[in-house]
Amino acid sequence: MVFELTDSLIDQRVIDNKVHRDSLHNLFLGYEEGNLILSMSLDLLDFLDSGLDDTLSKRVINRLQNSVLAHYDVLWQTKVVLDNPDTKNHELSIDFFRNSSAIQPPILLCENLDDTRFYFALCKEYFGIDMINTKNGQGGGGSSTADNLEQIVNNKDRFCLCIVDSDVRYPGCDDGGTYVAILNKHLNQHPSYEVFKLTVHEIENLIPITIIGKHIKDKRDRELSKRLMEVDHNGDILKFYDIKEGIKLSAIRRKDGYYQFASNLFERLKKPNDRQSFDEHLAILDRNQSDEVFAPLCPSILETFLNIDVRYNERFVYCDYLREEWDRIKEIIVTFFCARQADPIN
Repeated sequence: MVFELTDSLIDQRVIDNKVHRDSLHNLFLGYEEGNLILSMSLDLLDFLDSGLDDTLSKRVINRLQNSVLAHYDVLWQTKVVLDNPDTKNHELSIDFFRNSSAIQPPILLCENLDDTRFYFALCKEYFGIDMINTKNGQGGGGSSTADNLEQIVNNKDRFCLCIVDSDVRYPGCDDGGTYVAILNKHLNQHPSYEVFKLTVHEIENLIPITIIGKHIKDKRDRELSKRLMEVDHNGDILKFYDIKEGIKLSAIRRKDGYYQFASNLFERLKKPNDRQSFDEHLAILDRNQSDEVFAPLCPSILETFLNIDVRYNERFVYCDYLREEWDRIKEIIVTFFCARQADPIN
């Protein structure tokens, strides 16, 4: 993360107060270890240079004084103030860093560890971003992700980005699953954490269908993936189609919107000379006691995708309907996990 130490810290209390001084020391330590990035004015650097005499502070201050002040391409910089922080404006008191746990690499909390591997790989392979810290991915275990996030937030000493599936099955569908469980925790808004919800159904929908199709073993399902690609209108189907489970009769009967989504897909997929209606198709499934309206494509695609040898295969190929969502993920990942390269600074 980028921490902007504000000029409110040009105050003798920062030098004289042990908690303030220890907190500043921890921020310098986090910078030296390559866990975070520091930004501050030349006036504040000069003030700290004249007031601090320990070796670590002198090393970091000298490095920052001789660095070119840069603009960091992040959504926000977390501002560090002396007191009275406006937490809704990404401000934190200097004393937040009094424990060294606060300057450890942020946690990326997802529903499983493969999810964290995917998001970091997207940034590194597709966007070519090297200066992100990828040491702290955690899998929350589906619905227990909300409990894990609550514990991290309540401890008040770690930074955490939580990325969750939306579980929306069609445009306009209500959010479901993990995200609703997190909302039900009623966690207080705080700069130390962020919950990022995908706009697609789930993480598998972030994998281009051209890649998914290459790993479908069943010929019928492979043909279905090709047809889905042909009838899709800029992701209006592929962003929501359940890659792992397909579309179930029992599910579309519970939601009118899901029924309309499946009916629309049926009409797009059927051949011009096919006169069968969607309801007639469902009646046949009923008589055959079948719950499968449209088949799952590749239930294990995320694990398969992550095991592709990146030296010889492109995993993140350009995809129009995914580009905007990939960009959103990149922006939030870089904001939370950008870090100074851990090269020696003495």
